[in-house]
Amino acid sequence: MLIYRELAIGVLFMTITINNKTINFELTTSTRLLLDIAYKKVGKSITFLCISPISKDTVVAALRAAKSVDAPIIFASSLNQVDVNGGYTGWTPKKFIEFVNQVSRSMDLNGMILFELDHGGPWLKDEHISRGFDYYGALESVKKSIESFIEAGFHILHIDTSIDKESSTGFADIDVAARRTVELIEYSEDVARYKNNRIIEYEIGSDRWSLNNVDLFKKFVSLVINMLKSKNIDTSKIVFAVADVGTRVKPGNRLNISLASRFVDVLKEYGAYLKIHSADYLENPSDLPKSSIGGANIGPMFAHIQYKTVKELIVSSEKDHLLKLFKERIDSNIISSDKLGKYFNNLEKIEEYKIGLASRYIWANNNVRNTIHSIGSELGIDIFSKCIEAIENSIKEYLIQLNLIGTVSLFRRYLK
Repeated sequence: MLIYRELAIGVLFMTITINNKTINFELTTSTRLLLDIAYKKVGKSITFLCISPISKDTVVAALRAAKSVDAPIIFASSLNQVDVNGGYTGWTPKKFIEFVNQVSRSMDLNGMILFELDHGGPWLKDEHISRGFDYYGALESVKKSIESFIEAGFHILHIDTSIDKESSTGFADIDVAARRTVELIEYSEDVARYKNNRIIEYEIGSDRWSLNNVDLFKKFVSLVINMLKSKNIDTSKIVFAVADVGTRVKPGNRLNISLASRFVDVLKEYGAYLKIHSADYLENPSDLPKSSIGGANIGPMFAHIQYKTVKELIVSSEKDHLLKLFKERIDSNIISSDKLGKYFNNLEKIEEYKIGLASRYIWANNNVRNTIHSIGSELGIDIFSKCIEAIENSIKEYLIQLNLIGTVSLFRRYLK
């Protein structure tokens, strides 16, 4: 017997009873189902935009953009951003979903919003490295995180086991990564059954180990799928697989279309979709749906947009004391926040866009926000509103280029 019910933000549930066990399956938050509707039923090529929630301003901008063009949105949160200890945004998984739901209700958004854990794996949180965790220490930390994401109601888990700080290269080889991926998926399935009987979908692979060899990618995916089958885990839950298609978070970023198409062909055998990461600053985003790419991650660029917006408003005011305050309170905070030297190994040669990218670590800092509010008050400008507007325009352009206009209404027609 199937029972349908609709809850907040347009989430349609299907309750299925199998062998006297009840499972709640969120129809409109099954990414694979939505992609299959678009590609296989409608014949419409789309690419889901997966946004890194680097600040509350980015989240608000994303929701506004999604509403304005009737598009779904996926929030892909890394362990550094959102976690049991709050991450640099200050959000736990539960608090993050509560914030999104609160903002959605305030703007009367009845859209399709999905939540994903991004890069969930050992040594993929800065704390794992700074605290010198061995594999088992990092693994236990990841398991606690996964449990909190599932309990909060996240829909997709990106299981990324590409990093191995105990190997000579710093990366896991294909066989080890595949085995560890399956072990974490199996753990996630057990947690989901125990916590709330929810069906979780998965993303596998990584762009971090430069997996740009099609044969190695094929081997990795095949190993994961076959091991899942041996454990009687439904392989249709693998909605995305990630590969390195040449994208990098920097201006002038371009997708290698011919390489991406080869990865897409590999995944067709399994009914899964290619997801690309580092789609920031992408010069050819419209090529993604044309290449049947299912998803694209973007985020650090929005921190740069926010930083640039704030700085330009101050510079245009021609008030030297405010620019000095900006450099003392904002720039210095950004540089000191880069504890692992991701951007500022050489302080004498700092490109401004890198300062902007690194600014994602400070937008939840109350002192920083208070400083910007004070500057805005003196200028008679709501600076954060200007930031939201600038980010919203960027996200809206991506949603248009990824062929997502009107897809929420489209999906609802097919889900009736």
